Amino acid sequence: MPKVVRLKPYNRRKGYVLRRYVLGNQKFMEDRWYHVGDAMAEKLAKVHSRPDHPEDSPLAFDVFDSHDEAKAQFAAEQEAEKKATVKNPEFVGSLTTADLESDAAKDARADRAKANLERAEKKRAEGKAGDDAEKASEDGDGGKSATDDDPAFQ
Repeated sequence: MPKVVRLKPYNRRKGYVLRRYVLGNQKFMEDRWYHVGDAMAEKLAKVHSRPDHPEDSPLAFDVFDSHDEAKAQFAAEQEAEKKATVKNPEFVGSLTTADLESDAAKDARADRAKANLERAEKKRAEGKAGDDAEKASEDGDGGKSATDDDPAFQ
């Protein structure tokens, strides 16, 4: 009696990394259903997603005895996928650590950032005043150059 088989859809997280598989002269593409004989179904039931690491990888094929069984499995997968989606339709995008912080932590972080900014502005202002004083002290004579008093340069 023919059986219904399917190469499981690509899902790297779950370990399903095959997108196509060839056995004999039959080519299997992911997420499609095929009718095969019992002998081929037995072989496909033993195929792992990563042939080089069969003990660590999941089985690559779903094998069912009937169409009804396959449809029920597919409907269950669709329902599980629907439940796994985000329950809050207002939420769109990715979740960040800022979304996980409490209000007190956010306020504390904002206060630290504000204090750091004020401290940087204060240093910048002190540095500017210090630079002006340094320039005046380097000149020493209130802004006259050494060549102003020298008769050779007049």
